[in-house]
Amino acid sequence: WARGRLWRLDTSTLQRAEIPFTARVDTRITAAARRDRRLERGEVEARVIRWPQRADDGTVYAAALGQVWAIGASTSEPVTPAGMTAYYPSLSRDQKALAFVSWDDVEGGQVWSGPLGRARQLTRTPGHYASPVYSPDGKAVAFLRGTGAVMSGDDLGAEPSFDLVIAPASGGDGTRLRSIPNRGSNSRGPRLQWSADGKRLFWIEDEYPEPRAHEKTLLRSCDLAGRDVRTHARFDAAQEVRLSPDGRYLAYKHDHQVWLSPWPALGDATIDAESLPARQLTDVVGDWVD
Repeated sequence: WARGRLWRLDTSTLQRAEIPFTARVDTRITAAARRDRRLERGEVEARVIRWPQRADDGTVYAAALGQVWAIGASTSEPVTPAGMTAYYPSLSRDQKALAFVSWDDVEGGQVWSGPLGRARQLTRTPGHYASPVYSPDGKAVAFLRGTGAVMSGDDLGAEPSFDLVIAPASGGDGTRLRSIPNRGSNSRGPRLQWSADGKRLFWIEDEYPEPRAHEKTLLRSCDLAGRDVRTHARFDAAQEVRLSPDGRYLAYKHDHQVWLSPWPALGDATIDAESLPARQLTDVVGDWVD
C-alpha cells in the first residue's frame, strides 16, 4: 500500500524511502445534494418472499423483512422471535416442526429447530449456516455450515465452500460429511434435499467445462457418510433444481421460468436434463421453486 505517497525502492535491499512532495490544486467543494425522506408508519407490505414452504392447510412459511412468517389467506404473523434476523425456513415432513437459521452481525448465526412457534437453538457453535432440512422421519436435520470466512469479516456471499452437516433434531453441532462448493455471490446458494428413502442428500453446484465457458449446473448427491458422490443430471445454467418428495419428478428454474420433468431412476448414470420431456409451469416468471 502506497498510502497516497511516492516511494523510492532499492531493488537490491528492497528497502524503501519516501519521496516528499507537495502539490497545489484548485478544487470546488459544494454541499452534497440530499433529499429528505419520510419513513412510513404502520403496516409494511413485503413484495418479495424467500424460501417459501407450503403446508397442506394452505399456510405458506417464508422469510421476509428479516423474519420467518406464517402467511395465511388473509393474515400473516411472524413465527420467529422478535428482534432475531431469521431466514431459510424448512418444514418437517409431518408439518409439525420448523427449522431455520439466524444471523447476528456480532454473535454470528445458529440453526434453530422445533415445534411451530417454539423452536429452540439446535447448534452450539456460532457460524454462518444455511439450508436446514429435516430428514423424512424428522429425527435429523441436515444443514450447510460456512468455513468461518464470514466471522472474519467477509461478506455472507463470499464463502468459498460449505460443510455438509447432519445433526440430531434434538440438538448438537452435528457430524461433518463433506465439503460443498459455494456458487458465488452472483448465484443462489445450494439448497439441500433428502432422498425419499432418507438415505441420500442432494444439492446443486456449478461446472465450467472449460475456461470462460458457459457454466453448467449439476444435481449431485452423497450417502449419509459423505461418500458415494453421484452426479445425476447436468443442466444448462439452472438457478434452482428441486426433486419432488417421492423422487418421481424434477422441477427446475431456467431463463426465469419453471419447468417440470419426470425423473427416471437412473442409479449411477448422469443425464442431460434438456433431453428429458419438460412442461413449462410459469408464463411470466418463476422463482423460489419448492
